[in-house]
Amino acid sequence: MLWQDKTNKSIRQINFMALLFAGLFVFIFACLIIANEYFAYQKEIERIEASYPSTLLTLGNSVEASHSLEVVLEHKHKEYKDKIIDFMVKIYALALVMYMISTIEYRYVNELMAREVRLIVASFKEAAQSYRFIDTEKMRFREFREIANHANAMIEEIHGKNDDLAKLNANLEAIIEQKTEELKRSVAYTQELLETQDRFVKNAIHEINTPLSIILMNIDLYNLKFEKNPYLVKIEAAVKVLDNIYEDLAYVAKKDHVVYAKSMVDFSSFLQERVHYFEDVAEGNKLTLCTDISPDLFIVFNEIELQRICDNNISNAIKYSYEKQNVHVKLYAQEAFVVFEVQNVGDTIQSLENLFSRYYRENDVRGGFGLGLNIVKEICDRNDVEVSVASDTSTRFTYRFRKV
Repeated sequence: MLWQDKTNKSIRQINFMALLFAGLFVFIFACLIIANEYFAYQKEIERIEASYPSTLLTLGNSVEASHSLEVVLEHKHKEYKDKIIDFMVKIYALALVMYMISTIEYRYVNELMAREVRLIVASFKEAAQSYRFIDTEKMRFREFREIANHANAMIEEIHGKNDDLAKLNANLEAIIEQKTEELKRSVAYTQELLETQDRFVKNAIHEINTPLSIILMNIDLYNLKFEKNPYLVKIEAAVKVLDNIYEDLAYVAKKDHVVYAKSMVDFSSFLQERVHYFEDVAEGNKLTLCTDISPDLFIVFNEIELQRICDNNISNAIKYSYEKQNVHVKLYAQEAFVVFEVQNVGDTIQSLENLFSRYYRENDVRGGFGLGLNIVKEICDRNDVEVSVASDTSTRFTYRFRKV
């Protein structure tokens, strides 16, 4: 297990491995010294045996000479054997003493290291609760002192930040109450401004409606008694344009406060009336309204919202058409839909994606607030009316209502 796990070892395991390697090294070193002495002994015996023929020549070929050589060899054997045994005992004794001394010293040093490591670990655990610093005076190793100094700096920084956080939390409730009160005052002031603005718009719309109605009524009375006056035709056209703008403003002011109930509407008759209303406007702009309205087409819709769709499309077609052109208004059935189309000949629309945005106008010279088509799109989206626009040599707005 110690050899396989190379990444996560305790000091106890490392100590055991170090002692094991030290003992193995001492044993191998002792064996090498003994082997060296044994080989030296063998060489000495071989030297004596090699000198045996010269000894025979000196002493003569006799039994005494042979016996003398045997005695010498036996003595050498015994002497080297005793020497080897004595040497082995001393070597192993010395190796054991050295091993024990180094083991004790190594264990002592490691115990000091382990104690300082335990001190650091215990200090970290205590610092999590009390921010107590590690006592570097209790450490004997420079490396551990350096680690402890870094840890103390980190503890001090964390303590400071936690103090700041505690102060912030202590003041947070008061800050939230203050900001909440400021927000309430701001909301109340904004609400008051909106209500004042709403009252102003409603009053202004009401004040505009009265003179417009008087002008239109007097023009109608004049036309009943006298022939049409071209100047009055232009005045009536301008007043009807103003009346259409008034109706848009009135719708914007009321739409969030009024429920527009739906009812069965004869779309064919309704559209005929709206076209008739704008005939004088078209005549004043030197245009001709051409209609192709299929009879008896009914839808379920609110008449005020339907009027905003019809009036804004017919009014825009007249406003943005070239002079002496025809403005086509169509109404027909197509499968499950009643299709309403308005087509004119004028400038190509440059930005179809912005066409229904509030306050957007293709041509600032023509005037207007840029509200009409935005109102139309809101009504259509709310009532699931499909809208499409095509603009090239002519411009065509198409609306597809669900047929009853």
